Amino acid sequence: MKRVIKSLLPFVAIAALALWWISTMDRTPPEQAKGPPEQVAKTTEMPPAHPAPPESASWPTYHGDHALTGYTSTPLPEKLTRLWSYQAKGPVYATPVVAENMIFSCTSNGWVFALDRSGAEVWSKQFMRESKTDGKQVPERFEAPLSCFNALVLLGSAHGTVYALDTKTGEARWTYAVGGPVLGTVNGEPVASESESPRLVVIGQEDGVLHCIDAGSGQALWKTEGIDRCDGSPSIGQGIAVFGSCAAALHVFSMVDGAMLRSVELGEDSQVAGGVALDGDSVFSGSHSGRFFHASTKTGALVWVNEDSNDEVFTTPAVDANRIVFGALGGTIYCLDRETGKTAWKFEAQGEPTSPVIAGDKVLFAADGALHLLDLESGEELWTFAVSDTISAPALAGGLVLLGGDDGTVSAFGAAQS
Repeated sequence: MKRVIKSLLPFVAIAALALWWISTMDRTPPEQAKGPPEQVAKTTEMPPAHPAPPESASWPTYHGDHALTGYTSTPLPEKLTRLWSYQAKGPVYATPVVAENMIFSCTSNGWVFALDRSGAEVWSKQFMRESKTDGKQVPERFEAPLSCFNALVLLGSAHGTVYALDTKTGEARWTYAVGGPVLGTVNGEPVASESESPRLVVIGQEDGVLHCIDAGSGQALWKTEGIDRCDGSPSIGQGIAVFGSCAAALHVFSMVDGAMLRSVELGEDSQVAGGVALDGDSVFSGSHSGRFFHASTKTGALVWVNEDSNDEVFTTPAVDANRIVFGALGGTIYCLDRETGKTAWKFEAQGEPTSPVIAGDKVLFAADGALHLLDLESGEELWTFAVSDTISAPALAGGLVLLGGDDGTVSAFGAAQS
């Protein structure tokens, strides 16, 4: 028996060698592999539906940028979750602004405060003024939207003072006397580098005088002649400042010296009481008559006029490459084709809407205390949430939707946390 086994050993060895060689023919040689194991594993993972936006994303004015376009490419989910709420010491009617990775807001009774992205307070201060009747100290009243430029929190008061506060501490760097109530935002000119001191512009509500202020010193650089009452905010772009007034016109000024370049007459009963959006040579504005205008800042010509709204349009429109979205006083949100000015869709909000925001393929706005999210293409409502009796227009920065409420809250909404 031992002899038989011994005689078979060579054949067994040959068979084993043959089986090994055949098995290697079905294997991928190491040099042909698609990559290291960790790289191959990554390709099987599904990418996140909404990539996390950068922490440093900003929203320096109530309507986004210096041109007041109310647009961001940041995508939003179809439903939002309330992530946190901060309780302020008075009603918050103004839209929060975001810069330097902090959130800034104010109350109607003189409080200004800074929060981090988690809603924790960084600083808060109340500003007082001397009463004209008895000389006592009373809270300052802030009705204008605040803004943030050049490491300054900027806000105008109902009694005509512009405050420039240090973003890190809230300490006043300088003040500027407008000479009458300020209802519009203090806007800032874009600069090429952080070492430059931007020029700021603000409008006196009663006379429509446009003031230009050096952001570094708080000194006046120039101011224009009065036009008419102005309740809106100036937008800035390409070396010009544009705003509308009760003179039923849009006014284009040079940011260099304050020279009026042209006025665009809008016709009888088309006074402008809201902010205007500026995109390139195009300016977009609603009016008291309900007519909505697209005009050229270069020529002063009207490109088109939409007359579908029978209600006043005092909201600042949101603008992207293809659509214009605005709200009318009666509660209707309109979406227009940017090229033709024709209405693409309408949405009935059942309440007076705030200035809307275009966020990627969606529209955000508030109406009678509720936050609404619509599909930009169709106007279909995707989600709504009742926050308070009255809330501000929303801001969107770093993946957070931020708004103030008359109950004294600042709320942050976003994608549900896993």
